[in-house]
Amino acid sequence: MELNVNSPTYFKEKHGVDDAVCRYCQRLYVCFKEKKYGEKLITIGIVPVAAPKEEYESGKWKESINIISGGEVASIMIRMDYEGYCLADERERIILTQKMIEEAVMRIRKRSKMDWKRFFKDLEDVTNGFLEEI
Repeated sequence: MELNVNSPTYFKEKHGVDDAVCRYCQRLYVCFKEKKYGEKLITIGIVPVAAPKEEYESGKWKESINIISGGEVASIMIRMDYEGYCLADERERIILTQKMIEEAVMRIRKRSKMDWKRFFKDLEDVTNGFLEEI
């Protein structure tokens, strides 16, 4: 499965990329690339948005879920807590990113027949291993 997770947009534009979160997302991509959780869904793309509440309230950065290519690809735009992300250190940002991935995947879970329990277990294992290294 391809798990593509971007750095949080808006935050990235205002504050730059958090290197640890970027390396974590790259690790996720590599670790999940060889795994298979079902027959249909083969790619999950997640665009997190960490923006101030005013940005959301003004209608920018709407959340969305798109299932395309006959159910093979899921594209998800999901909000994150901007203030919490800004105040977090790199370890906390990685944990926030993991939780955001879990929330995003929960939103598409019913649309795909996959072994989601194993996916979540693998996500936790990769996250814990990464956190031990930093």
